[in-house]
Amino acid sequence: AFTEEGHYKMTESMIELKRGNQIFSENFDQTTTNWEIICTNNDYSWQLKNNSLESFSAYDTQNLFSLTCPVAYQSLSEQVISPSISLPQSDFLKMSFYVAYSDAYPQYPGVTLKISNNDGQSWNNLWQSTQDGDDWRWHQIFIDLSEYAGQTVKLQFVVNGFSYCDVSIDAIQIYDSEFLPTQDIVLPAVVDMSVYPNPLRMTSARAGFFSNIDLKLDKAENVQISIYDIKGRKINTLVNNYLASGKHQFTWNGLNQEGKAVASGIYFVRMTSGNLSECRKLMILK
Repeated sequence: AFTEEGHYKMTESMIELKRGNQIFSENFDQTTTNWEIICTNNDYSWQLKNNSLESFSAYDTQNLFSLTCPVAYQSLSEQVISPSISLPQSDFLKMSFYVAYSDAYPQYPGVTLKISNNDGQSWNNLWQSTQDGDDWRWHQIFIDLSEYAGQTVKLQFVVNGFSYCDVSIDAIQIYDSEFLPTQDIVLPAVVDMSVYPNPLRMTSARAGFFSNIDLKLDKAENVQISIYDIKGRKINTLVNNYLASGKHQFTWNGLNQEGKAVASGIYFVRMTSGNLSECRKLMILK
């Protein structure tokens, strides 16, 4: 369980069934929670904190914290294990959760979800992130748990690999498939957004080469695309228009609003539309 300082201690707890068809829910917004952390690095293991790239409050305005494994710039193998969860007999057991990670490059950390029906003596894989070139963002994952109906299980999230970016978990729910959450969390109306080349070399920018921002909308939206530095300061606004559905491409030449070249470092390309948001990390090199 987490203490108010963000540290943790081992506890044993059983999650009882809730009324109705929702069976288990965890949003990590309490100062204490009965999840067990098995860490290899106390400074960079799972913590109750917001993701530094984008807080989950962009999707759930009531959100306070996520369970986050912060960027460490070193190899990690961090585990977090849920309390025991009693699953009812049902043919329609489902699980959903949100996970923020990047699988743009093979060296980025992978995320795995496992399940145990024997109190953690052995684990079976339920889901694993794949290296398909997708840049950092929040993903919503759905999993069928019907084969574990009537059993008591534990869940385990594992982060493995070299940590170049925060990994966060939030809004875990287990429910009968007919259950509809009381609060609907809607992901952005963006089918895809990519930024390339990445990194962008300043010498190329000065020579007339730009970083491309490809955006695909599934419906027409008022869209703003801005550049932020690592301290969260807005550097430039590239787009602030009503865009039709479909594909769009924009460019950034590595200059700020005053037309001056930015310093080398990490920047963020952020698309916003009302309460909706997408964020991509971009590295500038000289």
